[in-house]
Amino acid sequence: MRDAPSEAARTSTLTIPPSTKLVLKQQETALKGIESFELPRSNIIKCAKSDIPDSVQLRKEVQQALVKSATVFISYLTATAHDNATKKKGKIITAQHVFDGVEEEPDQSVRLDDDAADASMLRKSLHAQDDADEDQLMDED
Repeated sequence: MRDAPSEAARTSTLTIPPSTKLVLKQQETALKGIESFELPRSNIIKCAKSDIPDSVQLRKEVQQALVKSATVFISYLTATAHDNATKKKGKIITAQHVFDGVEEEPDQSVRLDDDAADASMLRKSLHAQDDADEDQLMDED
């Protein structure tokens, strides 16, 4: 005949180590999608508006696209910097790891620089056109 289970065996429960709980929480968050990692909307929009004329309004869809694209870009850059840190046996991401990540894709950074230059030239052209229009209106008066 079998002995009845001891009192300790009947009351024991499965305990999950804290590190496992953290991993499970991270996995649960990751399954919710990129939306759970979105950067603060107000900061992204403020940055975008600082680089365009005051007369330009950003529609809601444009704002959402800016937030998502900035989030994806920062996530990609962070992942690349993390890879660079682990290659060098580091546990902390430094600014140098981030810079190395940007330099890994030289075509991308050149394209970004070209786009920024094009945008700057377009802004200057628009401002020059606005100034010319104002001068013309003043001459007509």
